Amino acid sequence: MAVVARPVSAQEKTQFDREPIYNLPADPPANAPVKHFSIFPLNVDQRVHGVQLGGWNVAGELYGLQLSYACFALAGELHGVQLSLTAAMTRRVKGLQIAFLTTARERGAGVQIGVVNVAKSYQGLQIGVVNLIEDGGFPLGLINYWPKGRLSIEGVLLHNQFVYAQARSGSSWYHYSYAYGRRLNSDRTLLALGPGLRLDLWRVSLNLDVRALRIAGSGDGEGDQPPEANRWGGEGLVDFAVHLTEYLHLFGTASFKIANNDDQTAGDELGFRVTNLSDSWAMGMSVGGGLRLRLRPPGGT
Repeated sequence: MAVVARPVSAQEKTQFDREPIYNLPADPPANAPVKHFSIFPLNVDQRVHGVQLGGWNVAGELYGLQLSYACFALAGELHGVQLSLTAAMTRRVKGLQIAFLTTARERGAGVQIGVVNVAKSYQGLQIGVVNLIEDGGFPLGLINYWPKGRLSIEGVLLHNQFVYAQARSGSSWYHYSYAYGRRLNSDRTLLALGPGLRLDLWRVSLNLDVRALRIAGSGDGEGDQPPEANRWGGEGLVDFAVHLTEYLHLFGTASFKIANNDDQTAGDELGFRVTNLSDSWAMGMSVGGGLRLRLRPPGGT
């Protein structure tokens, strides 16, 4: 089918004059005309059921593909795929968004992939460096934050003398945790981050976390490692907390660590019952406890 180029009509442009073109368009009227192909450097359409392709795209309602090869891809309601080099922005979306910045201002479901992903209410997966979400969602990235969700800080002491602080941000049942610690008898440091699940049962709660792990430092204490024995690995973490008050929790924790052990000197820094899984990897378990301070009221999401 041949596509005949034509400029944006006055009727179509009037629909979007109420807001600047870089803002999200309003919902089009139900009887607005439907296009199947809109392929120009600048596209401003009320309803597209098909393909909208250009350098800058604006659609009130789009079912199909919206692809911007230069600037913004903007849609009021999107069901399908939205791709842009810079920003893919919607009010409501059900489908896939890929861009440097993706947004779902009101609600969304599907997958967001970008350097920065922002959503208000979302059911689906966010993959990026920074993920911001008010309610729901499964973000995976370096920085994952729920501005209106749960937020807590914790102090933890393990039996093998690792003491660390960690923070958890999340929804009512899903969260991301970040930990930084140090071993008391040396300069060995621990970094960990990863997703987790939470279960609340009246005055107690259970957290299950899976985190990437880094242990580094020269290891100048007795029984510690030489400078080259820096370790990468993973950690499974289980903690059971008793709620002393709404904001203060006392918990016990068990940590299961797997890390590289090329020099065969992991020792007790992975915990007790250290087991060599191979010539290069070892596994250990450590136990401990700590205090959790909830910074955001539990009445939030």
